[in-house]
Order: sequence, then structure tokens, then C-alpha cells
Amino acid sequence: MAAPKPALYSPHVKKTVLVYGLLGGVLIAALQLIQYRFLVLEHSVEIYGGLVALVFSALGIWLGLKPEWMISPVSRQNHPFG
Repeated sequence: MAAPKPALYSPHVKKTVLVYGLLGGVLIAALQLIQYRFLVLEHSVEIYGGLVALVFSALGIWLGLKPEWMISPVSRQNHPFG
């Protein structure tokens, strides 16, 4: 029967790598959050303007595709082209 393989790395090395990995991940997440906050604060006017444009574009498309039954009979009778 074959002898069991010895551990490739000691527990101390594994713990050190785990701690550095976790600290690196937390640091990267913090930097991404700071970058995101800077982006939002720096371009907030453009972001809000884009959201308003998106809402009004969706409203215009919805009104343009509105079915005939939603239009009142009075507006259909007074239509100059109908």
C-alpha cells in the first residue's frame, strides 16, 4: 500500500495566503465602491437627465401604441383625417 502524500503547504502558509487574499478582496471592493461613488457624484446631472429622457421616451412610445379602444369616441369623431 502506498504511503499518504505529505501536505504540499504548511497550515501557516495556507493561513497567510488566505488572510492576504481576503484583505486584497476587501481592498478591491472598497476601491470599486469609491470609484462608483465618484462616478455617480461626478456625472449625476447626466444620469438624472438620462433617466428623465428614458421615462418620457417610454411614455411617448406607450401613448403612440395606445389601442383604439382607449381613445374616447369624441376624439375619434373630431379627428380631421378620420
